[in-house]
Amino acid sequence: RSTAIQCIVYAICLIPLSFVPYYIGMTGIVSVVVLLVLALVYTYYSIVLLNQLTDKAARSLMFCSFFYLPVSLITLMIDKL
Repeated sequence: RSTAIQCIVYAICLIPLSFVPYYIGMTGIVSVVVLLVLALVYTYYSIVLLNQLTDKAARSLMFCSFFYLPVSLITLMIDKL
């Protein structure tokens, strides 16, 4: 249960951090939208983990994190071009 709460806290931290690359002039608005959607999906799966506390929910969050990192990095790279 405490791990699920930590996942939610860190996932919520990703939401405002989605705007940072745009505000520092590193990327455009496309990356903000993609990163925000990814952060919201990650937060959703974190909440599901807290509500269900099952291996299936933990696995879903794990695969969401596997998807989040490469997609966010590719988005940042492509949006900079």
